[in-house]
Amino acid sequence: MLGQHRGVDVAKVLRQQGGVSDAGTLIGIVGRPEFRRAVRQGRIRKAGHNRYVLPGGEERLEAAARVGGALSHLSAAQHWGFRIKTPPACVQVVVPRGRKVRADRADGVELFAGPVDGFVTDPIRTVIDCCRALPFDEALAIADSSLRSPEVSMDKLLEAAAQSSRKGRSRVLRVLAHADAGAHNSFESVLRALCIQAGLDVKAQVEIGDIGRCDMADRSRMIVVEGESYRYHGSESAFERDVRRYTAFGRLGWLVLRFTVDDVIDRPSYVLDVLRDVLVIRPVVS
Repeated sequence: MLGQHRGVDVAKVLRQQGGVSDAGTLIGIVGRPEFRRAVRQGRIRKAGHNRYVLPGGEERLEAAARVGGALSHLSAAQHWGFRIKTPPACVQVVVPRGRKVRADRADGVELFAGPVDGFVTDPIRTVIDCCRALPFDEALAIADSSLRSPEVSMDKLLEAAAQSSRKGRSRVLRVLAHADAGAHNSFESVLRALCIQAGLDVKAQVEIGDIGRCDMADRSRMIVVEGESYRYHGSESAFERDVRRYTAFGRLGWLVLRFTVDDVIDRPSYVLDVLRDVLVIRPVVS
């Protein structure tokens, strides 16, 4: 059951979702009246079948056309509906190598050099480009999300990685080695990336006994890591359910760590410090 958090601006929620989301997710967080107001007032916009974005989606394609290139990297990921950590500050566009772009036309555009075919890089290339160019946590969020798309599979990604430039290929393969379609959103993906960076061997959406699934877990150390948002904790019944759930984990010997969206997105150093401290006191279970 989705819990609604009153007073939250749907545009802010949409930014936390990476700039694109479906109606059901947004309504579940902010409620139907706020969702409808935001659409009516133009604070969010329908960009396709059950896809809502912040205003400016068409402007991205116009910017790419203005410089004679194609949407790429994070801008292409937004176009394909992949979940991202945070929207890019500028429209990201790939242009043919050697092309000179006038400064006035490139205003508000971050340029990359490479082959151009169409108005936006295809889904597979978009993932590979992002894995090569972005930090691990941002790239993992996109790779996770892409695997839930019918146009993308791990076999296709690995084939594209093998055929891509050797420069940065190891970065791509590291992301793909940890990519998991089970992650529910970019928040969980970024948190899992921090766990991996800290040294935990975590998997997404792990079933534990009769308790059910957790966001991620390191079975070798019996550590559960949960990413907490208002979405699932907006009622008294949800609160009571979670208290019993985490007590049940403890009865089986699991250590439960819980982090908020703000912890993960705005205070990653704090999350890493906690995870590294826990690794010292929680060795691998023999």
